[in-house]
Parts: sequence; C-alpha cells; structure tokens
Amino acid sequence: MLPDAVGRPSLGSALLDDPGAKFSAENEQQVQKEKKRAKKKETQACGNRRPRGPRAGTKLVSGGRKTLDDADIVRDGPLIVLPPGQKFDPEIDRVLVISRAGPGETPIWLNGSRSLRMAAMRAGQTYRLRIINIVPENPPINFSLKVRGDPAMWRPIAKDGADLPPGQRELCPARLTIGVGETYDFQFRPDGAGEVAIDVVRPANRFPAEITPSHKVVELRPESSIAVKIAVRE
Repeated sequence: MLPDAVGRPSLGSALLDDPGAKFSAENEQQVQKEKKRAKKKETQACGNRRPRGPRAGTKLVSGGRKTLDDADIVRDGPLIVLPPGQKFDPEIDRVLVISRAGPGETPIWLNGSRSLRMAAMRAGQTYRLRIINIVPENPPINFSLKVRGDPAMWRPIAKDGADLPPGQRELCPARLTIGVGETYDFQFRPDGAGEVAIDVVRPANRFPAEITPSHKVVELRPESSIAVKIAVRE
C-alpha cells in the first residue's frame, strides 16, 4: 500500500491492494448509473403522460354551509362533466334538480320553481334525465314518470357520476327514491305523442305513535310535492 503526501495509505493504493474493495467500488458506480438511467426514463414517461381530467358524469357541487338551514340552490348545484369532444345539448340532456324553497320547513322545488315549465319532447327521441337531490334533510324524495297515467319505462345508465355496468342497465318502471346528495342518470324515450307527467314527492316526516309520550302520531314536517307536465310531439 502506497502512502499519500502525509504518510497515510491512499485510496488508490487501497483499491490496488484489496481486490474486494475495488469490486465493491465498481459495483457502487454501476448501481448509481442504473439509478440515474431509471430516473431519466421516469422523467420522460411523466413528461409524455397526459393529465387526467375529472371523470365524465352528473355530479353535485357544494359551496359549503355553516348549518343545515344554510343549504340552498345558490350554494349547491349540478356539475355536468362531458367526455372529450362531446357538447352539452339542453334539448337532449334534461337536468332536474330537486331542492327546497329556502331555509326552514319550506316546500320542495324542481329546478328552482314550484311551477316548472319544461320544453316539449319528441316521440322516438332518446333523452338523458339527470336527476339530482340537494334537499338537505330526510326522508328521501320519491320521483316518478308516467305516460297516460301508467308508469313509464326508463333505463338507468349512471349513479353518482359513474356509469353503471351493462348488467344494471335494464329497462325498468320509471320510479326512483333518491336520497340527499345523490345523482341518477336515466335514458328515456317517449313512444308516441301525448304527455309525460313528472311527480316529485317529499313524504311527511312523522314520529310514529309507538315512540311518542302521547301515543299519537306527531308530524314534524308536512308532505310536499310537485307535478310537471311535458308535452310530447310527433
């Protein structure tokens, strides 16, 4: 082993005298090269990766609230995210937001109105109904479609902004119970000219007689409902 300028063994001489140390140093250098090479590949891959946007679907946006009575349609509302290249068509995409008239024990609204007027539909055209419940209390809301007094048929296609699998997309009677903050998407196609009736009902909130001191039913909030008629043209 060769001494350095101050008489200590130098690193170079140590490597010459110890083949194991030399192999260890070369191996460490190779490891570092491999790490740099892998990091470079990862950086290139990240640079070529396209940023992922929000998933397409019907979503609920909440502006936040301090109390339960602070919830209203000004703060909460729908967010419709469409797939790339697709445009929103209000004629085909019918957004239906169930809310209430304001703080306190108030009646329910549909799209901000107690007397909603909706554009006519065309027979044979497939529509997408995007139903959202932002009423900030229970019980859940009952929603239904009727044609000539009988339940219509529709096809569920999405729930809470996520597409349903094929096995859950069967035609079924157009009846729905929707809870707070839920969203549902359905396909609906009127078969002929006439009228489609939308019924939205918030059931009364009652304490049953079995749990009240008076042994009588106590009504906390009365039932509230909205009926909307949509003309269907050929």
